[in-house]
This record gives sequence, structure tokens and C-alpha cells, in this order.
Amino acid sequence: MNIKILFLTVFCCTSFGLAIAQHSIHTQPLSDEIKSIQILVNDDPFLPPIIKLQGDDRITLKFDKLSIEEPRLRYRIFHCTANWQKSDLRDIDFLNGFNNQLIEDYRFSENTTVSYIHYDLNFPNRQVSPKISGNYAIEAYYENAPEDPLLQACFSVTENQVRIQGRVSGNTDFDFNKAHQQISFEISHPRLSFHDAKREIMVTVLQNNCLNFARKNVQPTYIYPNRLVFEHNPDLIFEAGNEYRRFEIPSRRYGGMGVEWIRYTHPHYVAMLNTDEVRANKTRQYDQDQNGRFFLRTTDGDDSDVEADYFEVLFNLNSQESIYPLHVIGDFTYNNPKNFVLHFDEATQKYQLSTLLKQGFYNYLYVSAQDDENYSMSQIEGNYYDTSNEYLIMVYHRPPASRFDKLIGWQLLKTE
Repeated sequence: MNIKILFLTVFCCTSFGLAIAQHSIHTQPLSDEIKSIQILVNDDPFLPPIIKLQGDDRITLKFDKLSIEEPRLRYRIFHCTANWQKSDLRDIDFLNGFNNQLIEDYRFSENTTVSYIHYDLNFPNRQVSPKISGNYAIEAYYENAPEDPLLQACFSVTENQVRIQGRVSGNTDFDFNKAHQQISFEISHPRLSFHDAKREIMVTVLQNNCLNFARKNVQPTYIYPNRLVFEHNPDLIFEAGNEYRRFEIPSRRYGGMGVEWIRYTHPHYVAMLNTDEVRANKTRQYDQDQNGRFFLRTTDGDDSDVEADYFEVLFNLNSQESIYPLHVIGDFTYNNPKNFVLHFDEATQKYQLSTLLKQGFYNYLYVSAQDDENYSMSQIEGNYYDTSNEYLIMVYHRPPASRFDKLIGWQLLKTE
């Protein structure tokens, strides 16, 4: 297995018994009006929502509001802990400038069956910029209802004070080249000293672009001067999963990859996806997916931000009725599988789901809910040790007497 170490990622994961962090902040719509949230660095959809403190990079938050009334929105920024809880800091502690600013850049949709307002917000900007590193969240809200946020959008600011090297292997402490992948890595910190590394350092490992599905507070196996080693750790064994499924809906006139048909049914277009089959316990077929990402594009106009339409997308899974609830996951589900549950249709003997999505290209998987917090790919997608996955390692530091968690380094390991 070839390994590439890349200096990029996005936040998501599928894991060996996926566990959703309770009560944590994550990128998500908080109102049915909000759709198509994206967090881009320098307008590049492949880069992670991470910028360097006092650097030149820029975060852009993009989203749509389906209600075209009351277009004026404000936003506020919070600093968060390593576990994505709100930090106990005042605005003046982590921001240059003033909070609760207007979102000035918005435009109305053009020539679409579903009307919406598209918003863009850049950070840092003339009004506000970060003072410290760590995790951040943006909330947008109506001017007259600040207590009811419409969305949350998460990103991080890093100081890059450590060096991280690692590898991914299908030869795990659980099985050998079968259903899992294991991560091993080393953190070098020649410029930093820790009084008690196990208390001061917090390490999070994510798989495939899911902010909420994370291995948190992973402990080092060995502690050396200027070096922390993480290996043979059961917390770093993940379900290997399968390649993401794909569908494409850039045009109103024809169906793209994975689409059976597209037609107009008042009041909007409907896209019926091809019927999916269970892939567990079968030979893995390689496909060059994008590890859960989605890209908003239309060929029906020149400006996808305001000319891309919204389609009702119909998912179909050919599977026997399961004792476990089944869900769709992907970046477009914003780590909320419970909002994308499939329902078994007795007449067709298939699982079905309908959701409203903007024109573009999408990756997705089916997972089963083992309980209220844990999800698995083993039942529908299967687990194959040579699946292409991305693993993000994030290293936080809270020195003694400090009131916040610094992000001091991150690295992405990618299998091929």
C-alpha cells in the first residue's frame, strides 16, 4: 500500500464503530431554510478549513437560504476547545475587531425553480480577524433573532509548531489485510517542552472528512524527549470501509453518473438515482472517489452560486429489511445521519430517501445505526483493507494555567 502524506484535508470520518461526539459544535444547518453550506480555503474545495495564524489564507463560508424574505443576516464567531465546545473566552481574548457583523455579500438566485439567496462571508476580513490559534465556529442569524442561529460553520487556525510523520497499514492489531486500517505516527516537538505531555497534549484523528466522527484524546504509546510516538493503539484502528458511491446532477436536461432519470414535477426538478446494491461480502471494485466531498456545479448557467437549481434527489437501496436503521452519509449530510434515514418500502422491497440538493457532484455511503451514537459500514458497504481513505491528525496544546487549546500542528495521511 502506497502512502502519501499531504498537507491538506477536510473534516469527516467513518470509523471502527462510528461514535458521534455529544453536544459538540459542528458544521450544520440549524434551520430548514439553510442549504449547501461550504467552507473553502482560498476558494479551493480540496483544501481543509484550516488557516495559519497571521498568514495570508482566507476562509470563505458559502451557503443558501431558501427563504427570499428578510435577506439581511448577521454573524458571530466563537472560539472552541479541542473537543468543539465553546471556550470560556471573551471576544477580546480571541478576536481583533468586533463580533456580530453584517453579512454584506448576498445575491438572489436567477432562473431557478427553487428561489434562494446565496451568501458569501470571508474571514479574516476588514472587521474581524483571529488573535490566537485553535478551533473556531461561525453562527449566522437574523438581525431580529440573535438567539436563534440559522447555521454553524467550523474551521481551525494553526500555529504549526510540531512536525508529524505517520503511516497507514492494513496489517492491524485486529486483523491482517482484511477489514481494518491502523494508523501509526510520531510527533516531533524540538521547539516545545511539556511538563506533562499526557495532560497538556490532545490528539484527534479523523477519517474521511467527518468532523463529528473522531478518535479524541488519543494517548501516546511512548514519550521521549522532543518526541511522542503513537503505535499499536486500539484507538487508532478504523473500519476500512469502501469507496464512496457517486452521482452527478449538473444539468436539468439529462442525468449524469448514477442517475436513472431527471424530470420536472411541480414545483421543482426530481432526480431518480440508480438503484444501489449491497456491496458487503463481495469483491471490492476500485473507483476514484472524493472521500465524501460534494462540488456544486451547473451546466445550465455560468454562475453556479446563483444559477444552480435545487433537485429533489431520490435514493434507492435494494436490500432486505434490516434490524438496524439505515442512513446516508457524506459531506452534504453535515455529520447528521439521523436527518438522512432511509425508509423501507414494502411494495418495492427497497430502502428509499428523498432530499433536496443543489446541482453538482456528490459522494455518499450507506451506514447502519448500531445504537443512538454508533454507526457502521459493515452491513451495506463492507470493509476492505485497501480502500482509499484520508486520516487527519490534529495536535492541540493547553499549557498549565492556560484557558484555551492551541492548535499546534496537523497532518493528513492518505492511502492509495
